Amino acid sequence: MWLHIISDDKFTPGLIDMFEKAAPDRHQFCLLFPKAGTDLGKCLPINNEAEFTRVLTSRSDWQGIIFNPLPPVCWRWLKHIPAKMRVIWYGWGYEGYQTWPKLKARFTYLEKTKAWVQPKDSLSNKMKQVLDDLKIYYAGYRYLRRVDEFVSLLHHNHVVYQQAGLLGKRTRYRFGAVGSLFDLGYMAAKPAPGKHILFGNSATATNNHMEAIDWLVGKDLDDRKVITPLSYGQDSYRDMICEYAQARLGENFVPVVDYMSFDQYIALLSDCGFMLINTLRPQGFGNILMMLMNGAKLITNDTPALRTLRDWGVHVELMSEATAAKAFTPLTEEQIQQNRMAIQQHASQARVMEQLHEMLGAKSDA
Repeated sequence: MWLHIISDDKFTPGLIDMFEKAAPDRHQFCLLFPKAGTDLGKCLPINNEAEFTRVLTSRSDWQGIIFNPLPPVCWRWLKHIPAKMRVIWYGWGYEGYQTWPKLKARFTYLEKTKAWVQPKDSLSNKMKQVLDDLKIYYAGYRYLRRVDEFVSLLHHNHVVYQQAGLLGKRTRYRFGAVGSLFDLGYMAAKPAPGKHILFGNSATATNNHMEAIDWLVGKDLDDRKVITPLSYGQDSYRDMICEYAQARLGENFVPVVDYMSFDQYIALLSDCGFMLINTLRPQGFGNILMMLMNGAKLITNDTPALRTLRDWGVHVELMSEATAAKAFTPLTEEQIQQNRMAIQQHASQARVMEQLHEMLGAKSDA
């Protein structure tokens, strides 16, 4: 039997479906800190460390425990897990890049965005932040060495986490996804991808919209729309970005502030032949894969996502290398097909499920 700790109920159905397909009737799913009124379905609720230990000790035949993801509040809980149990961490990104001080400093905000998010703090607030960082370091170095495998679509997440000391040297990398991935193959690339630009993925400051807007001002946009999804995230940040972009980009800026169905969103993406992502950490990777499969050109920063895509053989352009004249030159038909083949090879449902079967069938080497 496998014990699963899931942190977000929105992903629960997909995760249950994926694991049950791989190994039917061998799982106990638990939902971490469920909100009042949440439909738990097959999940047991876990609201604190004591409830976690009760579930953990409720049977003796656990093969392992899978965290989706492993938030800092759970790190100290790892001390209760018997040595014979495998500990597997599905990395979602935020629990590392937005909490581990070395990663947070490097992979979060560019300067203009940082000034908006983090106005000058008082000395007492700075001291509190130092103490909070020390607590995070202590918990990470003491408890996360218990993690046996780290699962992510992006191999370079594992590399960066180990370099920063978040993961120990013994923690192995395994390819996998949060859910089995939709069938990327059904998205046939358009003969001529749209000319518009998909910009960012949400109203969250880690998109570093302001710096990207400044970058766009120096490019020949002509009548291209800069379609900017802002339907979820922080309202005050969304309002600020709308004002900033309208002042700098004028009619080229098209904010998307209302929620869309999946089909509506796919239709919106099909109008865009370019995708501009200014995050420093991997974010919205599912959207990136969809856009690349649809023939779009990705323009982004030197991030773990870019390095992984280039390892796969995907054509990606760095913002720092995109000249004003050539930034919005579309991919060639050959490049589009090469991108599609690379993604289908490296990020297919079949590969995710193959790796999952192997993971669940592997014996513990503890």
